[in-house]
Amino acid sequence: MEKSNSSTSSPSDRQTTPQKSAVLNALQVEPFIDHVDRLLSHPILVTEADGGIAWANQAFCHLTGWSLSEIRGRHPAEFLHGPRTDPAVVTRILQESSRGVSFSAEIVNYRRDGSPFPAGIDVTPIFDETGVLVGHTSLQTDLSQRRMAEDQLAMEHRMLQSICGALTGFIQGKQSDRPTLTRLLDDLLELGGASRGLILESTAAGESFAVLTSRGQFHFSAAGAEETHSAGKPVVPDSHHSCPQILPNAGLEVSRALNSTTPFVIHDCPDWWPVNSPAGGPSEVLLVLPLAAQLPVECAVVVGLSTADKATALVEKLSPLVTTMGHLLDAGRRERRRLEAEQSLREVETFLSESGKLAGVGGWQLDLRTNQLYWTSQTRAIHGVDDDYQPLLETATDFYAPEGRHLILNAVREGMATGQPWDLELPFINFRGERLWVRAQGKAVFEDGQPVRLFGAFQDITERHKADEALREAQNALIRSEQYFRTLIERSSDGKVVFDRRGKLLYASPAVKRLTGYSGDELQEMWALDFLPRYETQRPELVEPFVENTGQSADILCRVQQRDGRIIWIEGAARNLLDDEAIQGIVLNFRDVTDRVRSTQSEKAQRIVLELIAAKQDVQRTMQRICELTEEHVDDSRTCIVLLDERRRIRSVTAPSLPVEFCSALTGLEIRDGFATCGTAMARGLTYVTEDTETDPCWCNMGALAAQFDLRACWATPILTAEGDVAGCCSVYHRHPATPGPEDLRLLEDLSRLAGLVLIRAQEDQKLQRSESHLREAQQRAKLGYWMLDLATDQMEWSDELYQILGLPRGKKPTLSEVLTHVIHPDDARQVRARQQEAVAHPGRVVSVDARVIRGDGTIRWLAMEGSARSDEKGIPVHMRGTAQDITDRKRADEERAALQAQLWQAQKIDSIGRLAGGVAHDFNNMLA
Repeated sequence: MEKSNSSTSSPSDRQTTPQKSAVLNALQVEPFIDHVDRLLSHPILVTEADGGIAWANQAFCHLTGWSLSEIRGRHPAEFLHGPRTDPAVVTRILQESSRGVSFSAEIVNYRRDGSPFPAGIDVTPIFDETGVLVGHTSLQTDLSQRRMAEDQLAMEHRMLQSICGALTGFIQGKQSDRPTLTRLLDDLLELGGASRGLILESTAAGESFAVLTSRGQFHFSAAGAEETHSAGKPVVPDSHHSCPQILPNAGLEVSRALNSTTPFVIHDCPDWWPVNSPAGGPSEVLLVLPLAAQLPVECAVVVGLSTADKATALVEKLSPLVTTMGHLLDAGRRERRRLEAEQSLREVETFLSESGKLAGVGGWQLDLRTNQLYWTSQTRAIHGVDDDYQPLLETATDFYAPEGRHLILNAVREGMATGQPWDLELPFINFRGERLWVRAQGKAVFEDGQPVRLFGAFQDITERHKADEALREAQNALIRSEQYFRTLIERSSDGKVVFDRRGKLLYASPAVKRLTGYSGDELQEMWALDFLPRYETQRPELVEPFVENTGQSADILCRVQQRDGRIIWIEGAARNLLDDEAIQGIVLNFRDVTDRVRSTQSEKAQRIVLELIAAKQDVQRTMQRICELTEEHVDDSRTCIVLLDERRRIRSVTAPSLPVEFCSALTGLEIRDGFATCGTAMARGLTYVTEDTETDPCWCNMGALAAQFDLRACWATPILTAEGDVAGCCSVYHRHPATPGPEDLRLLEDLSRLAGLVLIRAQEDQKLQRSESHLREAQQRAKLGYWMLDLATDQMEWSDELYQILGLPRGKKPTLSEVLTHVIHPDDARQVRARQQEAVAHPGRVVSVDARVIRGDGTIRWLAMEGSARSDEKGIPVHMRGTAQDITDRKRADEERAALQAQLWQAQKIDSIGRLAGGVAHDFNNMLA
């Protein structure tokens, strides 16, 4: 326990051993004091001049809890003063005591158990007979009861002020309780001696609470952000500038407390309430005071107090204030709600009046007791009368067109008889003679079972009636259009489907069932990818950009697998209409183009193969390309082409997609009927199909081969020569059982024929090569060469044999002028030119000439040349073609024959002369004889 500073000597310096007190000696009143101690109930304390205690009565010991023996000789400051003792009062007491004057003071003293109590002291100095100050007497009065009475009076006064303030706010009709609640929180904190509190208001949903105002430091979470509100800064949200702090989880105990009108003490504070008290002491308890006279509780005060007992005592003190405030708040809320309802009602009345004018709706009322009829201004406007027109019951129904008048009269009579309201749309003729359509509504009000009043609404619906007629016509046209469109869709050969964003099928036209083979129930469970062949590489990433770009269109050409496993080709157009409210999907229109695609594929394959044939590609390379084309056009296939030798054994196997081991296993085998699919097809010379190798008998001996290389189906077509002989086979293998379609078989047969053409062309090439070889040999033996002359360029082309005859290097292409100048003998050049010009002048005529030529080595040879000119479509000669044969040996033989002939003629002439001379001589001899 703390003690106040004083100018007296330290208690430790004083003798605490009992001695004869100087003050008591001066008083000489010990017997009297003992008697007073027994009679007086007020605490009395006698101290020495230095402040040490000389004597204390029983009442003082009872008040403080100290015995006289414990405190004798000690200074009162050592055990009576504590933290709440005011040092200024202690200083004043010491000063007044040293002056030796009487005085009074109020101070906070502490009992032996440490509890404080307010005390009033009246000090009187004691002097001895010489006038020396020897001590003091002090009357100690316990002021606790008086202070409690004063505090209670102050509390009641403060509560009365709070109640008066709340009443003033209620009487003034303030639109918000926040200022009153803020003042109430300050009053409660002051009355309860607390420093931290807040006021909570239940939100509309009732699942969280809003902090209307607060005092102290709290940690609220507003919009996900941690915020701290310091003491002295109340949270009073402004409806225009800020929002209350929301506590989504005010704590289970707080929520329970707000479900009752009874005050509630909470020992476990929620997370947003600081753990330690403001003074650093133990944790606080929360006192929850609902501000409501009845459930539901919309508002409550939460105050932090040091102990539960203090909270209970505070509840007893504040009960009148809290109860009164709850009633006032409830009354204020009811009053504001009433005013808001009245204001809302006025706004609704104004709105109905204005909207009635805009919508053309009026009202009417008929008092059946007085037959008084009332029309609103809008009703008068519909009738085409002035605002001062007074309607009469007798003429009110005359405005209805004759064909509708009985309908309104019957409806009114039935409503008056049964209470049934009526709502009719009738033709109407207003005062200006305009023909309208109106909607007449009404109802009867009954008292004691009798109708006393009719009221209702009256509306001009002419424009709406016209719009309804137009709408009905449009709907009928739409129905006809839909029927027409549905008929077109149902009878169309093209398929139409709609998919959602994920690819789920939403709609399929009847043609889709026919094209795919699926039933309507099956289609309802299908997705877009279900239509693709099971071996097709599915790439959703290629489709995602199209799905994301609404409004985009795309052309498609793809394969679709039918229900029976067959593959067809479809062509169509897709449109992304996911943002179209009427469709909200991807629309695809398509048709079956399998025949066209297959035909195109076949034409393409034939063109490629024919180009290879024309280019005289190697047979093996061409056969490999045929296999590749077949695999491109027959889905999920592996193609094999086998060729036979003269002994009907497999001499070569071309299969680019099958292992080399498979090709090696077939090479050298002899074909026969029943030898797998290809052997059977070649043996029979007909197409043969194995849908499943595990069930076809012709694969009994080849089952191991089929299992080793995953061969489950095989289609084979024989390759025929020009004479119709089987030269090989084109086979298509599948990894799963498969049945070919007509287009598959057509493609396979076309490619087999192309393979036959490859073989035929190869054979013809071989024959041609042999023929060319024989021709070259014959030309060499006959020394016969070939030449060609381009008349436009004068350029000549020679065969190899002609180069050999002329002894010139191959590759050189001379002109005709060069030949006439350097090759033809000068004596024969003129004759050769003349014969060439003759041929050009007469296209088609074969001309010939023998001429001498000068070889490259300078020797002279004789050539027999002949040729003819050819013309274009206009008859203009464009080139000459011909031959040149070395006739030097023949020329020499002719010359030798001519010489021999001359010699023979000479001999014959001599012989003739000899015979003539002999005859003449004979004649002469005869004559002479």
